[in-house]
Amino acid sequence: MVERIGSAAVRMRETAVFRAYLRFKARRGTRLAAAMTYAAFLSIFPLLVVALAIATAVLGHAGVQNVNRHIDSTLPGLAGRFSLNDLAANAATVGVISGLVFVWSGLSWVNVARGSLRTIWAIEDMPGRFVVRRALDLVSLVGFGITLAVVAAASTLTSGLAENVLDWLGIADTGQARAVLEALGVVLSVLLQTAMFAYLLTGIPRVVMPRGVLLRSSLVAAVVFEVTKGLVTSYLTHIASKSVYGAFGVPIAILVWFNLTFQMVLALSAWTATRTEDALALRHDAREKL
Repeated sequence: MVERIGSAAVRMRETAVFRAYLRFKARRGTRLAAAMTYAAFLSIFPLLVVALAIATAVLGHAGVQNVNRHIDSTLPGLAGRFSLNDLAANAATVGVISGLVFVWSGLSWVNVARGSLRTIWAIEDMPGRFVVRRALDLVSLVGFGITLAVVAAASTLTSGLAENVLDWLGIADTGQARAVLEALGVVLSVLLQTAMFAYLLTGIPRVVMPRGVLLRSSLVAAVVFEVTKGLVTSYLTHIASKSVYGAFGVPIAILVWFNLTFQMVLALSAWTATRTEDALALRHDAREKL
């Protein structure tokens, strides 16, 4: 009996999940997630100003409203509490200098995220010279912004197309149609967020991993993110808005949500790093046998 327990413990320690957990713990993943949360919360409003200014210039008022709705659905309760409509109304006044300052402050999150993810991978967290590193961080930030824009546009277009099709069929107001739209929205959201997390796991830290490992990790992240987003939305709708502490509840809820999300991302990063090392070891063994 003791031997069976011992052998089971040995097999468990050899699994990729357990080794990823040891990596996450050894690299202080919880502390890194806290740093990413802090940087993200401070950077989100400058980045929103820049995003809305670009949307105002490119898409006009209707485009700004679509961006505003997507932000409110992704960060529930934020628009109502922090007046994103007023922010959008004044976004056109953002000048070049102000925009550069806002982008620079937004780059602080990319710096922390890149360093944290690369620390989990046990590789140099500040690679290259300062200027080159900052330039690549800017490229990563722009790429992440483009990914988010594509996600928002695809979500809006697909939802609008589905509503138009159901309206054309004359069943838009039925319970079944609403259920279909909700299910379609969830599935589409998960698929699009899979792309977002794929970029976050590989584009921000600038690492390469097997495609299957990346897709599985990104899909898990998207599903967990969708579940936690629903919980946060429910909290903000039914508790924070009616509580005496509602003014404090919203930012606290967002901070907790950010922290849980980044802990999940770092834990999955530990798993992807472990699986990538396993794949490289197998490839090396195969070459040695040739």
